[in-house]
Amino acid sequence: MLETPATSCNNSGDPIPLEAIPAGGLWSGTGVTNNRFSPRQLPGDYLLTYKYNSSIGCQYIKTTLAKVVKPYVPLLSRSGNICLTGDVTVSLNNPEPDVATIIWMKKEPTETEFSIIQNGGNSVNIHSNGVVKVVAKTTYCLPEENAVIINDSFNASVSPGESSLEFCPNGEEKLTVKSDVPGISVAWKFYEQSVSDATTLSISDTHLRPEKTGYYYASFELGGCHSETSPQHVLILPADTLYVPNVFSPNGDNKNEVFRMINNDPSASFEVFNRYGKSVYVDSGNTGWDGGDLPAGVYFWYGVVANCHGDSRTIKGPVHLIR
Repeated sequence: MLETPATSCNNSGDPIPLEAIPAGGLWSGTGVTNNRFSPRQLPGDYLLTYKYNSSIGCQYIKTTLAKVVKPYVPLLSRSGNICLTGDVTVSLNNPEPDVATIIWMKKEPTETEFSIIQNGGNSVNIHSNGVVKVVAKTTYCLPEENAVIINDSFNASVSPGESSLEFCPNGEEKLTVKSDVPGISVAWKFYEQSVSDATTLSISDTHLRPEKTGYYYASFELGGCHSETSPQHVLILPADTLYVPNVFSPNGDNKNEVFRMINNDPSASFEVFNRYGKSVYVDSGNTGWDGGDLPAGVYFWYGVVANCHGDSRTIKGPVHLIR
């Protein structure tokens, strides 16, 4: 008596033991080795032969069929764009609904495990980036699967792009969103020490004028896509200050003893001329002029001072030396 092998699948890795009564005979046929049948063949029916020689010299020959099936192997395609259309449809290229059981799964970019999102169907619709996997279970076969990585994105940045910036107060410098994709939603964020304390400063504006020293970054939304720029540290420099007196009196009373430009530029310098245009004093580093041994009178000065960006400008005016 022969035992017909159970239907097998050609994606199975384990050979099937062949059995018969009486035992001790020899099996032969395509895929048979050491009385075991390997299902890793083309699908179809395979003729297997069992030969047995009895102890009294009689030979018995029996045949049976081994049936091999193939698994359904899913092939995938995608359409749409998470950022531009808000969703993506992942579809089976070769749907065979009567052959296999279909399970759709998804893993978010921050996740390590897949979750079932749909049972059955020839397609699935998703609204965020991640990995979409389909598992096809064919009877007698090991599951076959395929996956599509959805990683849609868009280009958006902030200009200037340096990680550390210096802005003058009341200046015209701004942070500006740069993108060639229309329809991006922008939210500007700010924090002083920890990003966990970030607050939203404005929404939808493509320009931002920083007013406080701290960290700034932009948060973008487009369809189902989200991205953020790296935080940029913006230092708001002290306001420009400049005051030049028009009179001083170096008479030893410790009041208005020297002439200097009062400003926040440590590199400021000036030169003093008499009324005939002769240079009588050259100052470097804005240390101040005490009049020396020159007589009282009106003198003229030319100075060079930089603003908070370091851009120099020339200024001039008269000063009255009183003895």
